Amino acid sequence: MKNKNILKKTAKKSISWLLILGMLITLPQTPGAVSAAAAGLKTETETVHAEEVETETETVHAEEAETENATVHAENAVTKTDLTVHFKNENNWDKVYVKFGAGDSWAAVKNFEYCKNYDYGGLLKENSKNKGWYSFKVEKDDALDLNGLFNAGAWGDDNQTENFKIEITSETMEVWITGKTVSEEKP
Repeated sequence: MKNKNILKKTAKKSISWLLILGMLITLPQTPGAVSAAAAGLKTETETVHAEEVETETETVHAEEAETENATVHAENAVTKTDLTVHFKNENNWDKVYVKFGAGDSWAAVKNFEYCKNYDYGGLLKENSKNKGWYSFKVEKDDALDLNGLFNAGAWGDDNQTENFKIEITSETMEVWITGKTVSEEKP
């Protein structure tokens, strides 16, 4: 009796599945509908595949370009700079001050904050080896340009220079500033 009931339940389930399957098979009732559906599916597949390949190609090219640019920048990047600056006191000021900072914002340079924050910057001593020249050394942890000016401890045309900009191009540099000229060669 138990086996008979199990067979009846199984048969009912099988018949239900066969009916569902039969309905699915006979749904598109015309051969043209099946062909159109198949053609649409093929076109969508080709379009999606072409878009995926195009996107993958663009992504690969973009990644290659970014890697190439990063490599070029890494090869040219200066990460630390030891800079010696010499200034010719052509105005014969009694005292020479330097006010400077890093980058276009003139950010204070580590260990040289006073050269940015004090009213006139840092007081320089005359270079004992080069009469009329005032020198200072800066060790920077970056490659930002050094922007600044020299002054006599007062502001105004006769008491200060125009702004200078030293473009950082290597890890060790020595520059000479006379008037408006910044040079890596001693004049």
